[in-house]
Amino acid sequence: MERIYVGFYRAFDPSFATLSLLRLVLCIAALILPTTLMGGTLPVLSRYFVRSESKIGAGIGVLYALNTFGAVVGAFSTGFVLIPIIGLRSSTLLAAGVNLLVAAVSLRLAAKAPSLPEAEATAPAVETQPKQTPAASEGMVSPSALLLAFGVSGFAAMAYEVAWTRGLEVVFGGSAYAFSTMLTAFLLGLAIGGAVGARLADRLKQPERAFVILELIIAATALAVVPVIGRMPLWLLWVFQKMGPGFAPFQTAVAFGCILVMLVPTLCMGAIFPIVGRMYATSLQGISSRVGYLYAANTAGTILGSLIAGFVFIPTIGPERTIGIAASANVVAAGTVLTAMRLGTAAPSAFQPASALVGMAILVSAALMPRWDPRITASGLYVYGHELLQGSQFRKNPVAGLKLNRILYYKDGLTASVVVRRLQDEKRVATSLAINGKTDASNMDLSTQLLLAHLPMLLREKPVRGDVLVIGLGSGCTAGAVLRYPVRRVDCVEIEPAVVEASRFFSDINRSYWKDPRLNLIIGDGRNHVMMTTKRYECIISEPSNPWISGVSNLFTREHYQRIRDHLTPDGIFCQWIPAYHMSIRDLKMAVGTLTDVFPHTSLWTYPPIYTDIFLIASMKPLRLNPRELARRTASPTTMPDLEKINIRGLWGILQGFVMGGRDLVAYSFGADRHTDDLPLLEFSAAKSVRLDVGEASVDDLFGRRNHLLPLDIKTNPNTLDLLGLQIASKPNWQILDASLSNRHWRVNRPRLGSYLMVRMRPRVVLRMGRVEAELLCTYAPQPLPWREEIKEAMGPSAVPMPASAGLGHLAEGYCSENSGLARGGVAWHCGHLNQQYLAKFSVRGGSVDDVKKAWLELESALRCSHRYP
Repeated sequence: MERIYVGFYRAFDPSFATLSLLRLVLCIAALILPTTLMGGTLPVLSRYFVRSESKIGAGIGVLYALNTFGAVVGAFSTGFVLIPIIGLRSSTLLAAGVNLLVAAVSLRLAAKAPSLPEAEATAPAVETQPKQTPAASEGMVSPSALLLAFGVSGFAAMAYEVAWTRGLEVVFGGSAYAFSTMLTAFLLGLAIGGAVGARLADRLKQPERAFVILELIIAATALAVVPVIGRMPLWLLWVFQKMGPGFAPFQTAVAFGCILVMLVPTLCMGAIFPIVGRMYATSLQGISSRVGYLYAANTAGTILGSLIAGFVFIPTIGPERTIGIAASANVVAAGTVLTAMRLGTAAPSAFQPASALVGMAILVSAALMPRWDPRITASGLYVYGHELLQGSQFRKNPVAGLKLNRILYYKDGLTASVVVRRLQDEKRVATSLAINGKTDASNMDLSTQLLLAHLPMLLREKPVRGDVLVIGLGSGCTAGAVLRYPVRRVDCVEIEPAVVEASRFFSDINRSYWKDPRLNLIIGDGRNHVMMTTKRYECIISEPSNPWISGVSNLFTREHYQRIRDHLTPDGIFCQWIPAYHMSIRDLKMAVGTLTDVFPHTSLWTYPPIYTDIFLIASMKPLRLNPRELARRTASPTTMPDLEKINIRGLWGILQGFVMGGRDLVAYSFGADRHTDDLPLLEFSAAKSVRLDVGEASVDDLFGRRNHLLPLDIKTNPNTLDLLGLQIASKPNWQILDASLSNRHWRVNRPRLGSYLMVRMRPRVVLRMGRVEAELLCTYAPQPLPWREEIKEAMGPSAVPMPASAGLGHLAEGYCSENSGLARGGVAWHCGHLNQQYLAKFSVRGGSVDDVKKAWLELESALRCSHRYP
C-alpha cells in the first residue's frame, strides 16, 4: 500500500485535496475487511442473544452497552498503558489475540449449544407469536423514516465528537493522553446510555416519543455546553492553584472536563439505540438483519458526520457552529419521527406541537450561538497557566489579563486552530503565533528561528547552493532566512494552511518570504513529503512543534531520521530543533540518542537567551570547520544583520553555541531509550513534563558534561587563530597545540525574570615555540576590561612591564615575572572594531623575563587582527 501511495505521489504530484482523497481510499481498502466484520458482530449476536419478543430492546441494549463498555476499556488502556509500554505493533497483536480468544470461546460455546432453530422450537421461554406493542400496532413510524432519522442522529453524533475534540484540544492540548481521555469519555456516555436504554426500551408504551425527547435533549445539552467549553481554560487556573500543575491533577481535570461536556448528550445517544431497535425490530423473525440495517444506517450517518464536520464545517464555520449544525441535525431527526407520528395517528396529541416548538427554539439558539473568545480559549493556559499565575495582577483578574491580547488573526483550520495575537506594553510589542493555544513562533524568540536557518548553512563545509527542505513554516522567519542564501530552491512543507495565512503578519521578521520565486510552499505532512519525494537536499531543517503533541512526535522517530538521511546529498547537513524546556533528562537523552543512532556525525548546539532550545546538527561526513571561512560567512551581508539581531557576533559567537559532539554525544545518550514509530516513548513521557520546570535541570546536566572541545581538526587546520579574530603569519615559528571554547555557567534568579542560565564563553588557543608556550584568549567586551591591572596583580611583587606595542592596531600592555625557574607574563588589548578583549599568556620553563618579552614581540609580529585583513 505504501508503494501505491508513494508511486501515485511521484507520478502525478497531486494537490493536498487529491492526496487526502487518496489517503481515504487507501484507508478504506486497508480497513474495510476487519471493520466490516466488526460491524457484523452485533447483528449476529442479537440473533443468538435476543430470545424473547418482549425483551428485544433489552437484549439489543445489553449487547450494545457491553460492546461499548469494552470499547471504553480499549480506548483508555491503549492510550494510557499499551502503546506507551509495548508499542503499536504489540498492541495490535494483543487486540488480534483477544479477537482470536473470543472466537475460540464462541466456537466452544457453539459446539455445546443446540442449533438456533431447534432452540427456538423447544425453549419454553421464547414466545412464538409476536406480541403487539403500541409502536408495532399503531405503525406510527415507518421503517424507512426510522432508518433515516437514526442515520441523521448518527451524523449529529459524530459531528459532535469532531467539534468537541477540536474545542477541547485547544483547551487541554493535543497530547495522546488528552485524545484518549476525550474518546473514553465519549464512549463511556454511550455505554451508560445503552445500559439505561436497555432497561427502559421494552417498558415504553410510546418509544417514538422517547426518541424525539432524547434527540431534543441531546441538541439542547450540546448547545448548553458550548459556553462551558469557552470558559473552561479559566477553570484550569483554579486547578493549578488548588492542585498544582502536575500531570496527575491536570489529567484528572481533563477527564472531568470531558465528562462534563459529553456525558449527558452521549448518554442520550446511547439510550436511543435500544429504543430504536425495539421500534424497528418488532419480532424475532429476521432480527439480525433488522439490527444490521439499523446499525448500518447509523454508521453511514457517522461516516458522513465525521467527514463533513472535519473537512467542511470546522474549517469554514468553526467548532461552535458545527455543534449548532449537529444540534439542528438532532432536531431534523426528531422532526422526521414527529412527522411520521402525525401521519400515522388519527388524533394528534399536544406532544407534536410542543416538541416542534422546542425544536424551533433549539434551531434559533443554534443560529445565534456566539463564537468563543480566542483570547480565552486559545490562550494556551494548559501550558502557561501556572506561570501566569505567578503574577499577582493576573492572579487577581485573569480575564482582564488575557483580554490585553489583541487578536490579529484567528482561524479553525483543517488540522488545528491558529491564532496570531499581539500584546503591547510600554516596553515592547510581542506578536505570537499559537497553534491550538500553544505558542510556536513569535517576534520575541528570533534567536531560535534564525539560527535554525543560519547554523546549518554556516557549518556546512561547502556553501549550500542546491535545494533546501524546511519542515514546518511557523512565522516563516526560518524560511525567509534560508532564502537570503544563494540556494536554488527552498521546499517548505506546512501541514496547516491557516499557518501560511497567519505568517503574513510576521513580514517584519520573515522578509515576506512568499515573494521569493525560489520558494516552493507545499501544503502537506513533512514526514510524508520526505517519504515520497525523489529529491536529495543539501540541507534539511526540521522545526516541528513539540514531540508530546500527537501527530508531531513521528517527526522525531528513528525511522523518520533514516528517511531524512536517505534524502540528503552525500555531503548534506541536517538540523533538528529539540524543545528541551518540556523534556526531562531522560527524555532529552532519548531525543539525542535517536538521532545519533542514524547519523555517524552529530553535534549539539544551544545559544542564549533560550538555552532550552537545542539544535542537533547531523551529517554523513565529518563536520570540518574552516575558521577563516566561517568568519567570512558570519561577516557577510547575508548573515551579519540577522546574527547581530540576536547578539551573536563574529566567528566565536557562532562557535560558543557548541556543547558537544561525536563520541561525547553518543556517550551522553548511551543507555537511554529510543523513540521509534512502533514505540513512541517520547510522545508519552514528554507529555508528563509539560508545565513542570524540568528543562532547566536537563540543560544544566548537559552543560555539566561539556568538555570544551571544538568540532574542528586542530593539527591540519592552519586557520585556528581565526577563532579569536586573529591571523598568524603563513610560515610562523609557532606550532598550534590545542583550541577549545572554555565556559562558565551558572543560574541567576531575578524577581521578574525568574531563574535563567548565564554562560560566559572564551575561545582559547594554545601555541608553542621551543620552550615557550603561549595561550591566547578573548571574550566579548564592548568596552576595555581592566585586565592589565589584573595581570600585574597575578605576576606578583616582582612584576615588570612588558614592551608596549601597537603592532596589532591596538595598544597592548602587560607584565611579566620570574619565579623558581619559571618565567611568565601576560599582555592584554582591546579591539573596538570586534568588541573583543584579548589576553596573551606566556610561560617559559628555565627562562627569564627577557625570554618572555622576546616571545611576545615575536608573536605580536606574526599576528594580525581580523579587522586589518580581508
